[in-house]
Amino acid sequence: MKNNVIEFSKSEAVRDAIFKFTTDFLDNKPLNIGEVGCARSEIGRATDGWSTFFWADYVYKNGGSLKVCDIEKEAINFVNETIPEKYKVESFYMSGTDFLKEKQPFDFIYLDGSNDPDETRKQFYLIKETTRAILVDDWDTKGFIRSQEQQEEFEEAGFIFCNMQHVYGCMGLIIRQSDKDRMEELINKI
Repeated sequence: MKNNVIEFSKSEAVRDAIFKFTTDFLDNKPLNIGEVGCARSEIGRATDGWSTFFWADYVYKNGGSLKVCDIEKEAINFVNETIPEKYKVESFYMSGTDFLKEKQPFDFIYLDGSNDPDETRKQFYLIKETTRAILVDDWDTKGFIRSQEQQEEFEEAGFIFCNMQHVYGCMGLIIRQSDKDRMEELINKI
């Protein structure tokens, strides 16, 4: 079995810094991680989905579990064929919405599936009570907070949205207001 975790979990200066910031925020402890949209190509970093290898490596080193889903059977097969069992990755051929309904709770979720902001919003509402942090890839496309009014409603509901910029775009990190001090502590270290 080819082990793509070793090849693709190496640090690079694009999304990796945001992934690392997020795991630092979560104290680098054992986590139950969920990922909507998973690895799907030997090309790795040149395509989408390679984050699966980052999260698999994190779980292997820190403990916990990783559950991933995708609506493409080929992606699920790819994960099963390239991530050895020792990484404790479970893969599910199902929609992100069904996955979040059936497989939670998670400490952390990485949403990298649908490019539809309404779908991302629905997924958020399914997990907002049970998940400590949610990272949404391609926020400029998938993000569901589009106005100041929506931002204020979001904050009134007890959440903080952090726009995380990287070379190719941005990601959205969603945390609870109760974690604001932890977030500020990490930002001050940068």
